[in-house]
Amino acid sequence: MIQPSGEWLPCSQCSQGWIIIRVADGAGYWLKEGTAGELNVGDGLVLGFDDKTKLRASMLYPMKLQFFTVQPQYLSGFLTVTSGHQFKTVSETLASYFLLFRADEWMGQEFARLVDQSQGSGLSARCALLQFWADMAADILAPSEPSSAGGNKLRERFQQLFKQISETQLTVSSLPELAQQLNCSIRHFRRLFREEFGVPLRVRQTELRLSRVQELLAESDATVNDIANQCGYRHLSSFNSMFKKRFGMTPTEWRRQARQSLSEIPRQLSERTA
Repeated sequence: MIQPSGEWLPCSQCSQGWIIIRVADGAGYWLKEGTAGELNVGDGLVLGFDDKTKLRASMLYPMKLQFFTVQPQYLSGFLTVTSGHQFKTVSETLASYFLLFRADEWMGQEFARLVDQSQGSGLSARCALLQFWADMAADILAPSEPSSAGGNKLRERFQQLFKQISETQLTVSSLPELAQQLNCSIRHFRRLFREEFGVPLRVRQTELRLSRVQELLAESDATVNDIANQCGYRHLSSFNSMFKKRFGMTPTEWRRQARQSLSEIPRQLSERTA
């Protein structure tokens, strides 16, 4: 709930992904880089990548909001390698993302339907919201370039392979195994991967494993050693060193900071919906 004349910067809630917002009651405005627009009941916004849009309630009435956030980096078990790479590329090339939808448009009507049908925060409700976001996000992903009729058949098979396997599968796949699936040499596979994704296979696997480590540190009670083993790291000392080099803190310090941030979310939601 934003009180009369009050303001909120939505992307402070989700700077590395998307936040999808709908006005449930009241009215107000969105403000972005010297421009502004009205928001009425049923209208909404999709914001991402540290967008600086602010929301302001009207002077007379509070504005009640419904919103959810999506962080693709934590969806490695659902995204294919190709989709994961596309999201990463979009987040790096777009300084921000802004989409306004009105109550009488498809997104406004669908969001309202999901809110009416949703019962609390159960699994089915969260999955429905995720599907809603996925339908929207599909429109901004760069489509794969079509292959020419006489194109490289091996490259076509390579692209097809990575449209099928998930990012989680990639983290546990060895270079020889992947090369064997395409019936090509390891050297050729390395070259194809780097040309397609811009980084070596080992670098991409490390990024995905560390993202999984972050997810487990924040959401599970497993020890750091167990999490390291689960994500493919057999030597705790080298894992701790690599993690600190990448994130500037130890896994234990990162877990403490992440959980502190997560513990503040219910209070923030309560303040905005009270």
